[in-house]
Amino acid sequence: MVRLRRADHDESGVGGVQFADESKQEAFGGSSWPYPLSASTRRNVCRVGDASGPRSAASRTPARTRHLWINNTYEPGTQLLSTSRAEREGTAGVDRAVTYDYDESGNVDSVTDASRQGTDRQCFRYDNLQRLTEAWTPAGDCAAAPDATALGGPAPYWQSYTYTAGGNRDTDTRHDITGKAAGDVTRTYRYDENGKGQPNTLTSVSSAGAVVGKDAYTYEPGGGTESHTPSAGAKQTFVWDSEGNLSSVTEGSATTQYLYDADGKRLISRGPGGVSTLYLGATEITWTKATGKTTARRYYDLGGASAVRQDDGKLSFVVADPTAPARSPSTPRRRPWCNGAPCPSARRAAPCRRPEPGRGPRASSAVRRTRQG
Repeated sequence: MVRLRRADHDESGVGGVQFADESKQEAFGGSSWPYPLSASTRRNVCRVGDASGPRSAASRTPARTRHLWINNTYEPGTQLLSTSRAEREGTAGVDRAVTYDYDESGNVDSVTDASRQGTDRQCFRYDNLQRLTEAWTPAGDCAAAPDATALGGPAPYWQSYTYTAGGNRDTDTRHDITGKAAGDVTRTYRYDENGKGQPNTLTSVSSAGAVVGKDAYTYEPGGGTESHTPSAGAKQTFVWDSEGNLSSVTEGSATTQYLYDADGKRLISRGPGGVSTLYLGATEITWTKATGKTTARRYYDLGGASAVRQDDGKLSFVVADPTAPARSPSTPRRRPWCNGAPCPSARRAAPCRRPEPGRGPRASSAVRRTRQG
């Protein structure tokens, strides 16, 4: 039995902000969380977190203690995650009951989630270089090839991918889920169009079909993204410091600045509207100049899951998914392949750092993945 004890976290008030019910163990469900280990794989198979009585599905106030269980099983030998189940005390059904299947190379072949929202199955296919070529949600199993007329599940999708000879993404196609070819959207990725000798830097993404447009990117000599001009919306400009950290982001007329400590970890951010945030390990303290109000939140690592605690006593759990960004068990699934917007994470993003020169991105428009070729 492995236990994560409260003593591992600094529970004192920070910066004059006191967390609600700070002195009560029951506010966060007792003094420890148990982590039983599988006898065959020595991996965590169950995590038990205590939360207070729910105000809503994802937020809890200290009315009374309730439990959240996360049970995992692993394949013997490979120790790949086989199943993961998340359920809350007093709530009918399960938030998440996922079964993972793998191919002989260890790539995820399918993910099946049978929860209170219904059965959600995702299938994946790869080429001989183990690159993703197809991702879709069938109405049945994964045996048949993807077909827009045979999609199913609570959030159906089908995407296809192709790659250049150098391994960068060449195109991705978002197929219309009603089966109409005119509704498909194909995005084409192009590299080193600026003539600066940066062969693996993504310089444009052009969309054709039901959506037409072009996003353009430029880079500084060190390989960091200098600007992003979307087909719709305001242009983004990025400035990097001498240590390769993202110093500021300007979008239209709004600028956000970042300050780092000696180790390169984000220490302070100053955003539009006089909103500043101080990052102290697992704690964030935000001050709004216009109102003079200070708020705080704290993050707890539960080993495969995270808890987020607000200074007003609200508590949220976010369960990690190996095939998708972290999400709260009470929120709808957000697709790892089909959703263009970033998925909200339990924790703040790691500080942006300019990559070292010499390696290029694999068709990513993300700032932190853009490198000089």
